[in-house]
Amino acid sequence: MRYILFFVSTLFALSALAEPLPPQRPDAIEALKPHAPAPSEDGRQLGYAPAPESQTRVAPPLAAGGKDFCSRLLASKNIVAHRVASIHHGACGINTPVSVTAIVEDDGHQIEMIPHPIMRCELASEVASWVIEDLAPRAQKVGGKIARIHNAASYDCRTMNHRAHAKLSEHGKGNAIDMRDIEFESGKTVDFVGHGKDRPFIAAIRETACERFNTVLGPGSDGYHEDHVHVDLYARKHDLHICRWRLR
Repeated sequence: MRYILFFVSTLFALSALAEPLPPQRPDAIEALKPHAPAPSEDGRQLGYAPAPESQTRVAPPLAAGGKDFCSRLLASKNIVAHRVASIHHGACGINTPVSVTAIVEDDGHQIEMIPHPIMRCELASEVASWVIEDLAPRAQKVGGKIARIHNAASYDCRTMNHRAHAKLSEHGKGNAIDMRDIEFESGKTVDFVGHGKDRPFIAAIRETACERFNTVLGPGSDGYHEDHVHVDLYARKHDLHICRWRLR
C-alpha cells in the first residue's frame, strides 16, 4: 500500500511540473525592455538610446501634416510667422517653409527669434512648444521674462558640420536650428554653456530639450557646437534619440 501511495504521489508531482506556465504579463515584459539611463550631471550619457516612458517626447500642439498643418500653425496664437517661397536647391529644400518672427506665451508676451529662422512647420511648432512650456517658465524663476533668443543657424544647404563628403545636414532640410543664447528683458544674457550660477537653469533646459527633440548637440559634444545648441527632429528607427551636451 505504501508503494502504491508513493507511485500515485510521484505521478501527481510530474503532472504538475508538466503543466505550462502562464504567459508573461505585458507589464512584466515592458519592464524587461532596455531603457536609456537618465543623463548624468556632466552629460556623459551620450549616444543612441530609446527614450524611457518618463522622457517621452512631448507631442507638438498640432498634428503634423503638410500645408494644412502649416496653415493651422500660422493661425495659432503661439507663434508669429509667415510663409516664404518653397526652397529647392539640389538635395536641399523645404516644401512649405516659414520664417519665425516670435514665439508668443499664453499671456501674450512675445519672445523674438533673432535672426528670424527659416524652418519646416513641424520644427517651428516643436520649438514654440518647448519655449512656451519648458524654457520660459524656468527662465521666469531665474531672470524674468525672456526678450529674445539668438540663433546661430536655421535653414542652410550644407553637409553635417560643413565637412566634405559628409551627409546632408538636417539644416539643409529646414529640420534643425542652432540657438546661441537667451536674452532677458533685464538685459541679462545667458548662453548654453552652463557655467557659474546659471548652471542649474541650463541643466534644466538641457533635460527638457533632450526629452523633446530627436537630436541635441551642445558644448562638449563633438567640437562643433561649443558655443551653441543644435536641436532637430531627425527621425531614427525605434525612436532613437541623441543627447550630447556637457555642462561646464
